[in-house]
Amino acid sequence: MMAAPAVPRRPVKPKRRKVDHRVSGARIVSAARSWLGVPYLYGGTSRRGVDCSGLVLEVSLEVGITGCPRTSEEQWTWCEHISAHEAGAGDLVFFVGAEIDPPPGHVGILVAPNVMIDAPTTGMTVSQTSFSDGPGINRIIGYGRMRGAKYSNTANQNYSGNAAGNSGAAGANVAVTSVGHLIAYMGVIILIVVGLALLLAAGLLFKGGM
Repeated sequence: MMAAPAVPRRPVKPKRRKVDHRVSGARIVSAARSWLGVPYLYGGTSRRGVDCSGLVLEVSLEVGITGCPRTSEEQWTWCEHISAHEAGAGDLVFFVGAEIDPPPGHVGILVAPNVMIDAPTTGMTVSQTSFSDGPGINRIIGYGRMRGAKYSNTANQNYSGNAAGNSGAAGANVAVTSVGHLIAYMGVIILIVVGLALLLAAGLLFKGGM
């Protein structure tokens, strides 16, 4: 009997890796930092003057995110709502604000937990400041992520680790800071002790010379 002809194998196509085209939060923060010092201007959307939602709009355009609305109320509706625990660098934090319109009336761009870049109010400039959930206009409505952005656990664009690794790095930074503070405190105590010793010695010499 004749052997059955071999069936030619189809070439296996290599699997294509999915490319994540979303913008990193670190890149958003980097763009936002380039606006530091720009004066606040209600309704402004340029480097001659900008308001809080205008800053978010312009930063989104600079990093290639399209579709971001103009006002903080519209931006709250547009963005992906996330919890405070899920929020990272480049995400948005919304406050009640001082506007007459329904809240949120103010928005900032997160840099780190309780740290944001925003255009505060008339007479001030775009700045990086700390914040907390407070009463009245300072009450936090919630957190959001721009559509087309992805989570970044750090504002450092050169960081290549994961969330767990960054937590470890953050812990190490805290530890280093704590050690630095301890050394500083010990140095102050040593200076005080040396000073007291010198004063005591000077007093004894003074008494001996009388």
